[in-house]
Amino acid sequence: MKKILNIALPVLISAGLFYWFLQGANPTQLWNNMLQANLGIVAVTILIALFAHFLRALRWILLLNTLGLQAKPLNGFLAVMTAYFGNIFIPRAGELMRCVVLNKSDGIPIESGFATVVAERVIDFLCLLTLIGFALLFEFDRFYFFINEKILKANPSGSTSMLKYYVLGGAILMFAISFIFRKRLLQISLVQKIWNFIATIFKQAYEVVFKLKNRGLFLTYTLFIWVCYYFMTYLIFFAMPATAHLGPMAGLVILIAGGLGMSAPSSGGIGTFHFIVATGLTLFYGLEKSQGEAYAAVVHTSQLLTMLLLGGTCSFIAYYVIGNSRTKA
Repeated sequence: MKKILNIALPVLISAGLFYWFLQGANPTQLWNNMLQANLGIVAVTILIALFAHFLRALRWILLLNTLGLQAKPLNGFLAVMTAYFGNIFIPRAGELMRCVVLNKSDGIPIESGFATVVAERVIDFLCLLTLIGFALLFEFDRFYFFINEKILKANPSGSTSMLKYYVLGGAILMFAISFIFRKRLLQISLVQKIWNFIATIFKQAYEVVFKLKNRGLFLTYTLFIWVCYYFMTYLIFFAMPATAHLGPMAGLVILIAGGLGMSAPSSGGIGTFHFIVATGLTLFYGLEKSQGEAYAAVVHTSQLLTMLLLGGTCSFIAYYVIGNSRTKA
């Protein structure tokens, strides 16, 4: 029952949010806005995405090398593409599928492959947290305006630049108090669980990065993967008239929004990606609802179709061509 629920719940979340997305949208207006997209720019972002996926495969192979395991870059790429293809239908199933692919193609033990996938996710989670910190720092005025005007329904009182220092001072004070009373705080069950979760993440990240023989190359791959993700998001701004005026920092904020949407428990980010990205463009950057929805739909649809077509092809090649040829050999 629990396994069924783990599969069914994300699918229901996707279906519910996607239904909400379509209910709130004007289909004709949404379609017309999507047709305005420059397909040449969209095609470039698809190529950038494929390059990022190849870099992800190379980075994964580096992790496998730390365990004394070897895999071919092409087979790693096929496995990564298979993972994205599988995640469209069953959330997180793709992570296991790509381990199965490398097991069939290169003889990599599934449990070893999955351990490195978990380590890889830890690194990406820390990267996303870092980007959130940068976004809050450089777009603080925009976030402040949103909270003050849209949520608290208040009028601006005082300079937001001074508020930055108040927030920073408050954070330092909270950190100092937490450090002084850390023993008492850790006696609280909820605090202890949160601390253990954070400590585990940083411990795994340390073991992944600092025990790597080629950690410089690993960090380089990681940097370029996220640079690719950024340009996948930012360049499509210029593909649509409604978003062409948005600047580089808007690209960072929407990258984070998209990352959260894809990380949510849903099938291939369907529904969650559309909801979070469209909402971010509408609330933070003043776009009309239909314009934000069109941008989210163009980005997600272009990547989804790529994963369905190319990911499906890679899955077939990995399982039935390379896998079977190795088995016969």
